[in-house]
Amino acid sequence: MKIIFRILLVIGLFSIGMTISSYLAGQFLIPKNSGLTGGPMVLFYGLIGAIIFSFLGFILCLKLSVKKLAIFSIFTIVIAALLFSILAMKFYQIQQDRQDPDSAYANLAPFTLSLAQIVIIDPNLTTRIELNSTNRSWAHTLPDGRVCKGTIRATNQRRITEALEILSQLDQQSLSVCKASSEQAQQLLTWELMGSTAPAAKGQLAVSPACIKSSQVVAEVVIAVKRAHLSPTSPVKCQ
Repeated sequence: MKIIFRILLVIGLFSIGMTISSYLAGQFLIPKNSGLTGGPMVLFYGLIGAIIFSFLGFILCLKLSVKKLAIFSIFTIVIAALLFSILAMKFYQIQQDRQDPDSAYANLAPFTLSLAQIVIIDPNLTTRIELNSTNRSWAHTLPDGRVCKGTIRATNQRRITEALEILSQLDQQSLSVCKASSEQAQQLLTWELMGSTAPAAKGQLAVSPACIKSSQVVAEVVIAVKRAHLSPTSPVKCQ
């Protein structure tokens, strides 16, 4: 049994040394512009830390009693698992940030928008969608009252912004079918394109099947809004 605890202790300290050294190297020792050489450099520093911590583990294996060895080995395994989980989440966030850096959202006009079901077509569908570009967020209200929230990808936000900019330029004549068929509307679209001087920078439109069929612009806005939640850059939370 003592051999098992010794192995666990060395593995745990090896993992802790590798994780801590890799993180510190990536944060403070590796240049940001290192490119492809950054990975091997992080691994090199990680192995140095792992070797040092493993050596410490071998010393502890010789010094500790069986009881203390058991406690210490379990403790190190738990800490190693915790550190690895944190580092994995950190790496995932870095990868997402690289895919959607702040520059990807640059020059996009801020907006708020909501699309709500007036008539419940399908009880399993989202009853209300809310988007806010200032904090890059979307929120879906589910039929059971729960609200799921996530972050809008830059590509999705750009698509919505461009569609809204076109919609805000339309005159009443262009939306005549939408106005005439408002009594058959199944969805209510509300938007505000902040900072815009367009005639309809802020508005509300009852969206019917006829409206979507007659106006490609309205159809594009509705489709873009319904796809805004795809591939979120952060975990989706429902409550």
